[in-house]
Amino acid sequence: MQEIYFLPWKEKEKVSLLLKDSGMLDTIKRGDWVGLKIHFGEKGNKHFIPPTLVKIIGDAIKDIGAKPFLIDTNVLYKGGRGNTYSHLQIVREHGFSDLGIPAVIAGGIKESLTREAKIKVNLKHFNEVYIVEDFLAFDFLLVLTHFKGHMMSSFGGSIKNVGMGCASRRGKFLMHSSIIPRVNQGKCTGCGRCVQNCPGEAMHLERKKVKISPEKCIGCGECVHVCPVDAISIPWDSVKPEEFQERIVEYAYGVQKEKKGKIGFINFLCAISPDCDCIQRPKSPLVPDLGILIGWDMVGIDQASLDMVTRAKGFRLPAGINKFYRVRPDIPPERQLEYGAEINLGKREYRIISCETP
Repeated sequence: MQEIYFLPWKEKEKVSLLLKDSGMLDTIKRGDWVGLKIHFGEKGNKHFIPPTLVKIIGDAIKDIGAKPFLIDTNVLYKGGRGNTYSHLQIVREHGFSDLGIPAVIAGGIKESLTREAKIKVNLKHFNEVYIVEDFLAFDFLLVLTHFKGHMMSSFGGSIKNVGMGCASRRGKFLMHSSIIPRVNQGKCTGCGRCVQNCPGEAMHLERKKVKISPEKCIGCGECVHVCPVDAISIPWDSVKPEEFQERIVEYAYGVQKEKKGKIGFINFLCAISPDCDCIQRPKSPLVPDLGILIGWDMVGIDQASLDMVTRAKGFRLPAGINKFYRVRPDIPPERQLEYGAEINLGKREYRIISCETP
């Protein structure tokens, strides 16, 4: 049975002990480039991993002669993290630029120039998945995840951080939607910017209104971002929550397949809101801050995180109930864990080992 190490939140500053006791540092070699996959939080959101703890982790990695980098991708939707310039501004505003760890937005300056790897998975929803190559270039990938709720997947843990967070914009679109982007003809001004920026040449103007050729659309979502009047949108409701979770799991499977054991996971169980870090004003936390988990299996660490939140006495909900399910009863919270186990992404069984602190 897999071992997952736990540190209570009151001792969070000793997070480097988790890295040592778990053996995670032993797999990182001197000179290795280590990607710290993180979510910097949306502008206005304060429920992200405390930068002070990220610095402790980065310093521990530097102490063995390795080189850590903070890394995340731009998001699919419009917002503060929708392009590299404003994303890096949020990195600075949220205190991640003063840690002595370089911050990288995977994919570079322009999404249209992003180098993506097409990874064969041959699973239920996808035969191949599209991952930003930057993540695969690191010698080791350490996934730092703020465990919290999510409006489409019930909760967001390491599986979602890897599956959605490492995907290219095309991959993100394919996970979210089964159809091409929607065009609001009433809003469209016929400016042609989407036509000029469409890498698949799927956009054209017809009677001064944009039209999309489905057979040419590659699902990259670029048109959503370049439209100056928000006339093009993502059809979020085209995928049911169960299928959405399964699609994320398949993308996570693709990343894990390529990293081949050179990947580890740390879940931070703090500020556990029912809303994800992409929301500017998330709802208040469901339970008190619980602690930090570290492990080698993203299914196992997410299962352990979910179990801890379930067992905890909440601010408004009692101990022993699945709080994410109570908040969103229309979304099955464990489908991503079930499917992850089904396709051998990981195992749900685990044993908790409390970190010894001096």
